[in-house]
Amino acid sequence: MFLAIVAAALLCMAVTGYSFLEGNHEVYLLEPLRRSGLASFAGDPFVTETLQYHGLFSFVASYLFHWNVAEAGFLIIFLALGFTLAWAWWRVVRHLGGGIAAFLASVVAYHVFLGDRALGIYSMLQDGQFNAGNVAAVGLVVALAGAFERRWYLAAFGFGLAGGFHLNFSLICPLLFLLLAWKSGDRWRKLIGPGIVAIGPSVANVGVALPAKIMAGAGEQMSLARFVELYAELRHPHHYDPLVWPWWVWAVVLAPLPLASLAWWRHRDRWSLPGTTLAFFVCLQAVALVFAGIWYVNETMIQASLWRFSPHMKWLAVCMGSVWIFNESRRAQLLAAATLVVSLISLLIYRGDLEIPVQPTSGRTILQAAAWARAESPPDSLFLVPPGVGSAFPVNARRGHVVSFKLVPQLAGELEPWARRLGDVVGSDDITQYTGGFTGYEQARRAMDADYHARPTNELIDAARRHDADYVVVLRSDTPDDFEPVFTADGVAIYEVP
Repeated sequence: MFLAIVAAALLCMAVTGYSFLEGNHEVYLLEPLRRSGLASFAGDPFVTETLQYHGLFSFVASYLFHWNVAEAGFLIIFLALGFTLAWAWWRVVRHLGGGIAAFLASVVAYHVFLGDRALGIYSMLQDGQFNAGNVAAVGLVVALAGAFERRWYLAAFGFGLAGGFHLNFSLICPLLFLLLAWKSGDRWRKLIGPGIVAIGPSVANVGVALPAKIMAGAGEQMSLARFVELYAELRHPHHYDPLVWPWWVWAVVLAPLPLASLAWWRHRDRWSLPGTTLAFFVCLQAVALVFAGIWYVNETMIQASLWRFSPHMKWLAVCMGSVWIFNESRRAQLLAAATLVVSLISLLIYRGDLEIPVQPTSGRTILQAAAWARAESPPDSLFLVPPGVGSAFPVNARRGHVVSFKLVPQLAGELEPWARRLGDVVGSDDITQYTGGFTGYEQARRAMDADYHARPTNELIDAARRHDADYVVVLRSDTPDDFEPVFTADGVAIYEVP
């Protein structure tokens, strides 16, 4: 069993890889760096003027930076997440009645279906790193393992961890805990203590974020249509615009559900809590599709990111199907084989169109600029950076930046100023011209950088001056005669704003 858990953990982490100061760290680590005193980000509108909503993660990460153990600490925590995920996964499979073979098969099958990704291109170990979303995702798996076994304090710990670390989970975890507690039939007196542990962190997390949301709503007003245009269709089509997702994403992610449904029907008396949980996750995806996809109801429904729970839906369906295949049914084995063959054929047919949005790896040139800025510029300097790749700059340089495409505010009241800054930097009156489809984020990122670098250096310096920036970063080798860069390297130049 121990070796099976180790093998499963290593497989999960091998699929995701590991990253530090890249991917979502470019967004989530700015506030911890500021709290730790290692960066001021003075004048950076993203850090100083928008909601930083990962409070518990920022608290932990800031101390790791403060103690100068961030690089090692993040790796250790990520490894702990990987092994904890595998351990809880095994407990769920064992509760369903499966053995080691079913467990390992479920781990392999889960990753066959679009790797660690699911609808909305969310995953349980996003970017292969210690971040708030990954702690919450693994915490939820631990919670379900405890709830299925009716070990309510273990379940409460998992639900509390998930809800305390990530705001999206703090909206859903209390509902799921109450549903499973009611469905279990256990006496409510027995569940009062676990309920406080499970729900308390979520209530606290919402309580911290709610005033900021209310205050942002009292600021600059934005129509729902404009919010959808900027937030869902331009910036996050792979997360929030399900109508542009290719059919094969839906087919591959939903493929395990029919087999899981048949398995549940066969074991419905013993699988009451797992079946209820799977139905809950399916309902969340249906609600997201209807009310935050086909019809966008309001800003909050979009921000709830219900697609974030689709990896758990896929995971639980695979666990249920794998146990049934290995334990009982010849027909289930044939159905599973047919499902796998159809999925693989679909992938092969569309292998030329399988571009899946991923977090881009930080380029060498922008990292060179960041290294110079960190070593040579004053700590309170503000930089104008290429909007597409510039998100890697502030976390590595520990200096503020004017705007980047990736570092987008979450609230409507904060979104329009971000859009204006972005348009001013790329020289566009309407940044929705960059809107694309399923891979629109990556296309927009590249197009914005192309327009940024097509502008004459004097225009970029004028834009920097309008936003009180001290330096301009360009990723090109040519240096105009009338502007002398303060730093040049292969493919990058930095100009001081006069």
